[in-house]
Amino acid sequence: MSVLTAVKIGELSIELLRRQIVLPALVSRVGSADYTGSGGTTRLRVPVPREAHEQKTRGESIEFDDIVEEEVTVGLHHWYDACNLADEEMTLDLVNFGRQVLAPQVASVATAAENELADVMNGLDEDDEVAWAPEADPDADEDTLLAIREKLSDDEVPLTNRAVAVGTDIATRLLKIDKFSRADARGAAGLTALESATLGTIYGMSVVESTAIEKGSAVGFQRSAFAFGNLAPIVPPDVFGASVADNGLALRTVRVFNPNTLSNVSVVSTFAGASVVEDESKVKRAIRVGSGGS
Repeated sequence: MSVLTAVKIGELSIELLRRQIVLPALVSRVGSADYTGSGGTTRLRVPVPREAHEQKTRGESIEFDDIVEEEVTVGLHHWYDACNLADEEMTLDLVNFGRQVLAPQVASVATAAENELADVMNGLDEDDEVAWAPEADPDADEDTLLAIREKLSDDEVPLTNRAVAVGTDIATRLLKIDKFSRADARGAAGLTALESATLGTIYGMSVVESTAIEKGSAVGFQRSAFAFGNLAPIVPPDVFGASVADNGLALRTVRVFNPNTLSNVSVVSTFAGASVVEDESKVKRAIRVGSGGS
């Protein structure tokens, strides 16, 4: 079914069903300049921790260590949503182009971009030692959060900018913890998508619900654990278009007229990609926790 005719169609604005785009705001973003001339792929430097030596005897020869860095590769994929709108639809049927056409297109492309990051998070191996209890239990679930925190700290992950992205069922469990600092107790007016999705903070970690995270699981991480690349394609010359932002994602919108079919073409697109950051060939900055039956 195409766009409904404007005749006898009510003007009540029905909100678009769409995912809250939150994950890209929680991780490190790759600068657009890093992709220049690299064919859509960039390599990031990850510093390797060094170990100090002791000079045990005055005047003793000292040791020299090479500077060692590891590499993370982030490649971009091109995601788009395109549709044809006949003259009849543009002239007679459309009431609001932004609401009826552009908003659904932007939502689909933004979701595809976030999926790049979500796929990397969901693809991490589950931790062998930390897991959610088979049944929801506030005390056990609090212990699991503490275990996530401890595991990150044991790997010397910075205490700042830590987050736990959880699936919807895990979010329900965590909201039953009495000492949880409930962010949802605030008024909802004017909140960003990230603020709306943030359940609260506990033990220095922001807990964020995301439908992009697999049910029964959660990913605890520090901002530097994942690298997310996102670029809006350039707007071609002599084409009606613009670069826009949707929940922190850069997108391009263009509209062109096709005289062969007497139709308008609307296209929304973006480049996006993500990678996990490894240290000494191990994932230390993030931990994925599964469930024993949630």
